[in-house]
Amino acid sequence: MAIRKRGHDRYQVRVYIGFIKGERQYETVTVHGTEDEARLVEARLKVKYGRGATVADNPTVAEYLDRWLHDYIRPFRRPKTYQNYEMYVRLRLKPALGSIRLKRLTASRIQMMYRNMKDERLGGTKKGAEPEPISDSTIHGCHRVLRAALQQAVAEGLIDENPAAKCKPPRPARFQPIVLSDAEIERFLKAAEGHRLYALFEMALRTGMRMGELLGLTWRDIDWANKAARVDRTLQDLHGPIARELGLDPMHIADYAKSDDSLRPMLLPDSTVEALRKHRARQNEEKLKYGPRYNDQDLVFANRWGGLLNPRNATRRTVKQICKSAGLDPARFHDLRHTHFQGLADEGVSPRGIADRAGHADPAFAMRVYTHRSIAGQQTAVEILNAKSNHKTRQN
Repeated sequence: MAIRKRGHDRYQVRVYIGFIKGERQYETVTVHGTEDEARLVEARLKVKYGRGATVADNPTVAEYLDRWLHDYIRPFRRPKTYQNYEMYVRLRLKPALGSIRLKRLTASRIQMMYRNMKDERLGGTKKGAEPEPISDSTIHGCHRVLRAALQQAVAEGLIDENPAAKCKPPRPARFQPIVLSDAEIERFLKAAEGHRLYALFEMALRTGMRMGELLGLTWRDIDWANKAARVDRTLQDLHGPIARELGLDPMHIADYAKSDDSLRPMLLPDSTVEALRKHRARQNEEKLKYGPRYNDQDLVFANRWGGLLNPRNATRRTVKQICKSAGLDPARFHDLRHTHFQGLADEGVSPRGIADRAGHADPAFAMRVYTHRSIAGQQTAVEILNAKSNHKTRQN
């Protein structure tokens, strides 16, 4: 019997879906109302599954997200991107939505997840720290991943429309990096003098290269005659489980794809070339000092024994230490990249030139991400206005 009375004005509707993995599968729905309303629900369910649909055509959200990661993200995106997407899916989306059938996922259910995340508090990362709320940027990241996955489900014909497209996650505040002025750059570099990685910080400030790109450089990439560096690979720092799944070392150097806009030549100013020459001489001294223990991988920026630098310790922590010595606000390594491109914008370098140097195809995107409100830009505007005003005064 497809409809059973389960109490006053309550009916259970049970409809056969199909024969899956050796077992008969059913969908059961409880209807609060009249028997006629229950029969209407039964009719709709029969239409829904009358096309021969199976559980495979109506997976749970968890089943679909796992397949989406495996079929569309893992093979075609960078390992770091796959790692980030997988974390959103595993830690946030599957616990909240995983048991729901894909066809029954609604915008209101997704919005409720965002609201619950907004109210949720996580344990502090340090012992004894107060629980912290989940950040708006994390919630927005979940939305971005879920929306992309559900859009693919629409393309596959599994659902008619994307419920996540109707939702409004909290808008994260735009992160404001610490952008050093010319005087602060000189104070930073002065404080870094004598450090074995001085050339790394000098090169970051003078080229705007990403940390992974700098740590992936080899001496073969340096063109001394033309004062340039070839940027065609980056250091990847993955978590253990994902690295094992992909068969990669947690820290490894990955080549950029030939179609990747990050693949580019990087012209070097004279100060950077000179810093690299001194750095190479110092590195050669380390090779002699450590002898057979030195594992020479031809890296420009290596640890004392020639291996890959750990970005979490060797660079991020050191930048903050240098800032403290220079009397500056604690900056991130990535702030050196922002500092470089803001400086170029203040000097009037074109958006196309900034995008080419940053490794982005879209000049508008590069300007939006790497340029910020600055006193220097306003000063130029004021000087132009003053010049016009003085010119009119002289005419009068």
